[in-house]
Amino acid sequence: MLQISKADKFGSFTLHYANQVLHAEVHGVCGLNLAQYFVDAVNQIVEQIDDPYWGYLGDLSALDGFNQQALDIIFPAHRLAIAKGCVVDAYCFDSPLTRTQIQLIRSSAGIQSSLNERVFHELGQANAYLRQQLASISQYSRSR
Repeated sequence: MLQISKADKFGSFTLHYANQVLHAEVHGVCGLNLAQYFVDAVNQIVEQIDDPYWGYLGDLSALDGFNQQALDIIFPAHRLAIAKGCVVDAYCFDSPLTRTQIQLIRSSAGIQSSLNERVFHELGQANAYLRQQLASISQYSRSR
């Protein structure tokens, strides 16, 4: 398992990768510094992923939001994750602001699929969704 954590005075995150899932847990406000740490951590982890495809689980239930500078930094990181094999995403959050910001991040990466089917109230539900999607992709890949 790969894991990186970082905090500043406004927020924190933990990223860990195991069993084809990059799990991000983010707390507080994500400003410029924390966003840069997050992007660096994502880059470091995705460069070490050997799986041909994988999923992203964003536990954003304790996120108060991103400032605009943070969003600007995170946009390219999302595109990099897709280029490095991220094929499905799922999220936990309740905040309308977080929903709007995640929609912006996903659309900046060219993702057209609906966010609604990927947002869950419980982490277990989000993880089950990812597992089901990854299993479907694996089954499809083997049948080809």
